[in-house]
Amino acid sequence: FLKAYYEGGSTGPAKGAYVLARLVLSTFVSGGYSRKIFNRIPGFVAGDGREAPYDSFTCVLAATVTEIGLGFSPLARTLDRENHFQIVAGAISPLSYAWQVGRIYTGAPLRGAVFDEVVHEARIDLHEDADYMIDGDIKKGARSFKLKAGPRIRFIQY
Repeated sequence: FLKAYYEGGSTGPAKGAYVLARLVLSTFVSGGYSRKIFNRIPGFVAGDGREAPYDSFTCVLAATVTEIGLGFSPLARTLDRENHFQIVAGAISPLSYAWQVGRIYTGAPLRGAVFDEVVHEARIDLHEDADYMIDGDIKKGARSFKLKAGPRIRFIQY
């Protein structure tokens, strides 16, 4: 999604809404745009010793923040436990995401083949190189990720 969002240079809420609307419409007609964004990748996902019971994923999100932009909060439970984060690994179809866009917006758990846990540590091992995003920056080609929550940082403002 973010690669599509950053294409063409301009960004902002209007661009985000455009990419989202185009994605949802493409999904309902089984279009190429949807297939490009929801590219299924074989792999393994686990958190705190619990393994996802799926062998490929259309989306993997892990974060210590609840909102991902445009008001969407798919990781609404990430702050439930100190020194933990939420990981959501979906093995559902693009159409299932489109039907559940309201749940993604509000942070309600997704239905279907989804591994959704609040964990202290997680491991993601993919069978092929994949682009990934950290703090809004897209990085190229990685297969393995080890994630671990640290202590919450408190900022002091003057």
